[in-house]
Amino acid sequence: MTLLGLALMVQLSSCEVFVRGSVSNEENESSSSSFSISSSDPYDIPHGKPTLDKLNFAEDKEGKGVFVKAASRDISGEVVIPTTYGAYAVTGISFRGFQDCEGITSVYIPKSVKKIESEAFRNCPNLESVFISETVSTLGEYIVFSSCPKLRITVSERNPYFSSLDGALYNKDKTEILWSPMNVTSVSIPNTVERIGASAFRDCHLESINIPLGVKSIGSGAFYGCLDASSIHISDTVETIGERAFHACRNVTDIYFGNHLQTIGNYAFYYNDSLNSIVLPDSLVTLGESCFSYCDNVSALTLGNGLVTIGEYAFSSAGVAGSVLIPENVASMGINVFLYCENITAFEVDPKNAHYSSFDGILYDKDKTELIRCPEAKGSVSIPDTVIFIDEKAFSGCSLLTSIDLPSTVTTISEGAFQYCTSLVSIELPEVTSISSYAFYNCDSLASFEVGDNVESIGYGAFLDCSSLTSIDLGHGATTIGGACFGGCSSLSSVEIPETVTTIGEIAFQLCSSLSAVTFGTGVTSFGEGLFKNCVNLSDIAYLGTTEEWNTIEKGKEWNKNAPATMVRCSNGDVLLNLL
Repeated sequence: MTLLGLALMVQLSSCEVFVRGSVSNEENESSSSSFSISSSDPYDIPHGKPTLDKLNFAEDKEGKGVFVKAASRDISGEVVIPTTYGAYAVTGISFRGFQDCEGITSVYIPKSVKKIESEAFRNCPNLESVFISETVSTLGEYIVFSSCPKLRITVSERNPYFSSLDGALYNKDKTEILWSPMNVTSVSIPNTVERIGASAFRDCHLESINIPLGVKSIGSGAFYGCLDASSIHISDTVETIGERAFHACRNVTDIYFGNHLQTIGNYAFYYNDSLNSIVLPDSLVTLGESCFSYCDNVSALTLGNGLVTIGEYAFSSAGVAGSVLIPENVASMGINVFLYCENITAFEVDPKNAHYSSFDGILYDKDKTELIRCPEAKGSVSIPDTVIFIDEKAFSGCSLLTSIDLPSTVTTISEGAFQYCTSLVSIELPEVTSISSYAFYNCDSLASFEVGDNVESIGYGAFLDCSSLTSIDLGHGATTIGGACFGGCSSLSSVEIPETVTTIGEIAFQLCSSLSAVTFGTGVTSFGEGLFKNCVNLSDIAYLGTTEEWNTIEKGKEWNKNAPATMVRCSNGDVLLNLL
């Protein structure tokens, strides 16, 4: 028989589960006084009427006791966790055990409980007090008391692991604050605190955030969603800011960074869309990915001289304006650091920088073989003939460019390199060997295009939604046309697929509503599902090989769905099509 089976055989009266909600006067008179965290002897477990039907239990992982697995959503009033369930100790509270218990107002956690798992009391909007006994040694890694706006916590003075002060939860020696009441507008943190724990002040109503001297690290999500805060002051002792620490502090206008700060984590200030400016200290070494993304009100950016690493998308979609200076010590920048910063006019690089350079306001690697980023505000560009690689999204969003002359040295156009260049009318690719996915996505002014004979592959969605494209010369070198490559090119009228092409991906020409004629070379061995799906004017399909060769081609499902062509014209006759 299982542990729980044995437990169920024990008389219910041996259990100590009590919910002080609505009890009769007679019950009140015969039971002890109502449980209160502020009672004169908080270590006594109160007695009252058991309500076993409101709690479910499960064996703990070690089989040495049971956890409170879940509470009924209609549980209400004051809750006392039992020390035993039958003959077995209650040793913990499970993940989301009391989630959405909107009626409970207080919880007593007794001496038998050792562990409270993550989000155990998630969204208990009327929970005002929790008492944690001396035996609790482990709290879940993620917020145990999330979305409990009225809550105050008291910890037994005998607990060797945790403590409390003014309703907030700390480790024992108060070097780390683990959780703060949500409905406070200001907090006095003791001078012993060195760490602000993960999500400690998440969704709190602080009017300003002032990190006191002595604090060295700010944990992940520590001040996530503090919407009432208007300013942030990071003291001079702080060395590390964790990921998403100040994510979505949407009304913060000013931030001061202390002069010992070394690391800002991923997404740390993501979506602080009222922030006016960013001035980073010279002590800063590492900026995490997307750390200031979507700070779209920021106009001024100053990078500290000690900065070495900038993570990908660090300032993407920020409002940074004017010229940006890359300091001497920057050695590594992730992809798309300044993507969609439409107000940047130029990049400048300290001449002493050993890894990066600039020319005509465009950011390059040191020897100018790699074009990293063109400012979106530029209307024309001059590219040196040393460039070999156009980086991912290097020109993405450069909506003022009408034409680009690439030097013959360029061989590789990376993913999304020219996407959203909505004014681009023409571009030549003299020696390019590879056009990557989404390279010209949504270039909706591009009218014609010559791929060139050196191109070996055209990536997925490379010309997707180029709605003005009327003609395309695929050259005589490409072997692969990626899926969705010309999807949505609604002005494209005809296509000739060269003999070199062997594979065409799925939906490559889907929704080309003006496409009326297609000619396949004999090199094609397979094409994907929905190739000409919804090409509602496609009436003429030709294949330069024989009917027998056409029938050996591997064709995807519904490749001609909603296309009116009734046959494929081959060199020795026609192949009738099933209209789908």
